[in-house]
Amino acid sequence: MWFHGTAVGDIKRILLTIPRYAGRLSDGTPLLTFRQLSRHDAVMAGMAAGDPIGADDAILGPVGEDGYPKRLWNRLTGELDHDVVEYWRDHGDLAIFAQKNWATIGPHLIGKLHFYVGEEDHFFRNKGVHQFEAFLKSTRNPHCEGTFEYGSGKGDWQPMTNAQLVQMMADHISKNAPKDADLSWRSTKR
Repeated sequence: MWFHGTAVGDIKRILLTIPRYAGRLSDGTPLLTFRQLSRHDAVMAGMAAGDPIGADDAILGPVGEDGYPKRLWNRLTGELDHDVVEYWRDHGDLAIFAQKNWATIGPHLIGKLHFYVGEEDHFFRNKGVHQFEAFLKSTRNPHCEGTFEYGSGKGDWQPMTNAQLVQMMADHISKNAPKDADLSWRSTKR
């Protein structure tokens, strides 16, 4: 698995320990507050499909009675929906899932976890990646540390181009594929 600034960690803790700013520039300068982000989201509802917060609601949250993703917090009042917080934790928190299921999934993850994140991630997601790294260092039966690279002073970051990342992934798949695997999808041109 390859992760680029993945949102791992407890979102409730992040929202409550960083109450004012929802994002920052790569130099640490505050970008916007949760209130500003909420107002933007309320105005753009339905028009900003790629909006980071709306995307997180859709990816991590439960489906509401209206068929749309339930929001983590009320965009007008700022009130957290604690049921959604728990749903995110149970269904979207990689660290909690790994901790609960390590005996089953751990043996299948050796040599397969690679994380790249900027230390100044715009939405503070680097904090969750650090916590996941600490968890992996504590694993036993099996022990698995994965690889972690942090871009100092970087926001959304990976230490290679997308083309290089795809090549690394293809090389990894080819190296670890079963002997009789069809690798004809690999280009002979490099």
